[in-house]
Amino acid sequence: MQQHVRQQLSGDPGTGGGSQGGEPSGGDGNYTVGGTTVQLRNGSVTSVAGTTGEFAEDDNGNISLSFTSGPYAGQSLSFSENSDTAALDGQTATLEAFLGSDNDNSSSGALYITVDGENDEGNGNFLALYSGDTVSDLPQEGTGTYRGDYFGSAQNGEAGGLVSGSSEIAVDFQSGAVSGGFSGLTIYDGDDAIGAMDDVGFAGTLDKNSAAYVANSVTIGGNAAGEGSVVQGSLYGAGADSTAGSVAAFDSADNPTKATIGVFQANRAD
Repeated sequence: MQQHVRQQLSGDPGTGGGSQGGEPSGGDGNYTVGGTTVQLRNGSVTSVAGTTGEFAEDDNGNISLSFTSGPYAGQSLSFSENSDTAALDGQTATLEAFLGSDNDNSSSGALYITVDGENDEGNGNFLALYSGDTVSDLPQEGTGTYRGDYFGSAQNGEAGGLVSGSSEIAVDFQSGAVSGGFSGLTIYDGDDAIGAMDDVGFAGTLDKNSAAYVANSVTIGGNAAGEGSVVQGSLYGAGADSTAGSVAAFDSADNPTKATIGVFQANRAD
């Protein structure tokens, strides 16, 4: 998977300017975040690591992150209202997208950050982070369908770059089964659509105590993804009205030809 970093923020990479969304929801703008950091070296996936931290956004739109676990544990970074880049461990971190916002009453949000310090294709770190309001009144029966967005980076053969598409997740609140997928994945080079990523699917289990879920059963184009692929997320808000999470899916860790790392955010649709 090649790294193609683009400073422009947008929910649709084909349009110009501005981040998609804002802080995960109302309140003081302070949240605990979870997610995944993928390290890419010489075109191969060398690490897929769980990542946690603390997120804050002030009234002026300035964002700060401090990491408590993962490759950047003990480090922090800040994005100002007017800049989508920041220093992280001597490298340049770019906030590529922010899904979920106050404006659409989302109780969750997700940030996708790329880190490029070596200026070589085939090297870089990708941070997929998510958070939101603690779930309350988690349903104990019935099902829920969540629909929303997906954003990240992808590689499909020769086509590689930022990718955007849609997400759909189904939750069985009684059994705890969680399944879903990410489709309509368009790969961009700057503002130009240059290809498509195969649909990514997953199946996992909800922990009813924490409202979090993890899926190690991941598919790319209907075929089993490679070892180390994972989708994780959590339910958020009153009555579990939204979900957000991270994706790391690749056909092989060794020079993958089909791969994506990214975030999703979706609101309950039923």
